[in-house]
Amino acid sequence: MEIMYCKNCGNEIADDADVCMKCGCFTDKPKIETEKAKENLSPKSKIVGGFLGIFLGCLGVHNFYLGRKLQGFIQLALTILALVVLVIGAVNYYTAVMAIDPTLAEEVILDLIALEVVELYVYSLVFCFMLFISGVWALIEAIMIFCGKIKDKQGRDLC
Repeated sequence: MEIMYCKNCGNEIADDADVCMKCGCFTDKPKIETEKAKENLSPKSKIVGGFLGIFLGCLGVHNFYLGRKLQGFIQLALTILALVVLVIGAVNYYTAVMAIDPTLAEEVILDLIALEVVELYVYSLVFCFMLFISGVWALIEAIMIFCGKIKDKQGRDLC
């Protein structure tokens, strides 16, 4: 084991030290370690991936960016399915309300409309629940990307 000395003050420093404890100057790491670190570093950015996860995470954009296509497709499908549920609910509500016979008693018409509103409410709750699941999933992944816990498709650390 070779003894290392600080290039600034000449103080003896440990092999694994990044900074001299006496003067605070950064040490020179061997080029081999630097080259290994560069080989294991992804060209994808942690910042870009994290912000994509925050702002477009429900669509799985951050996963597509990192090359994790399966997770991206699952998040995208969940969001699209949530929108389909909402559209189906709205169409059912509209067609049911338009099909009500206006010659019925006012109380009956109001009861039928109330039933349709409840059905639309249930569709809306399912939509919100699915979108919430997708959003929380994306937010957790965005935080994990910022913390360096998620790597790219090849298993490399994000820069």
